Amino acid sequence: GPMSLDSLRKHAKTLLRRAHARSPDAVERVFKSHPQWRRFYRQKLANVMRLADAQLIVARELGFASWAQLKAAVANGEDVSEALQPENSYREIVDRVARAPIMEVVRCGTILSALPGRRPLENRGQPLSDQKLDALIWGLEHQSPKVRRFCLELLDNNPDDRALPKILACLDDAVPRVRWHAVHALSCDTCKSGVSLLTDEVRERLRQIARHDSSKKVRTQAQARLLEDREALQQPGGAAG
Repeated sequence: GPMSLDSLRKHAKTLLRRAHARSPDAVERVFKSHPQWRRFYRQKLANVMRLADAQLIVARELGFASWAQLKAAVANGEDVSEALQPENSYREIVDRVARAPIMEVVRCGTILSALPGRRPLENRGQPLSDQKLDALIWGLEHQSPKVRRFCLELLDNNPDDRALPKILACLDDAVPRVRWHAVHALSCDTCKSGVSLLTDEVRERLRQIARHDSSKKVRTQAQARLLEDREALQQPGGAAG
């Protein structure tokens, strides 16, 4: 049946409690739906987020501009059940990057990271949800090179073997900067905190790039990564991926 005001209040209190505890799903909702999301960026939410903020987020998620409007709708007997979301709302966030100013890109990156609200170092090597991974893989074929680079950067920090074929395809991208990021996403194990995408197939493709790519910067990046890989393999305990 219709949601009561009491149940909505409880929902907002739960959101507040989870956001204060840095629960990734709750922090993500803050960045997605609060109109003043920048107030919370890099802040400890327990210090800055109040119940009124959580109520505003709940209202906006349900299509209302404010908690007062939501309360009025409930008082009038309207059914304020959650509207149907797109099959994967994260694709819309990836698409937004194409036209977004820098701080909006930062916001999108926070939402799409494995642990929203955590620092980049805490996100390294963390697994993405299936929907976020799907959206980032989808973005690797976006018409905007800005989006393709953005997705490669996130997949660099949050590696998943399921993204490997599409990342490899980016080595043939028409834009050198995208190819540079593809090389980095495939080969920089430091960004992945112990996870590696380096297989024999990947190493062979990087060798081809290091010799034949039309961009000197891309060739140099591939050469440097291959040198690091060889040195790592020569360390005691080093082994091929």
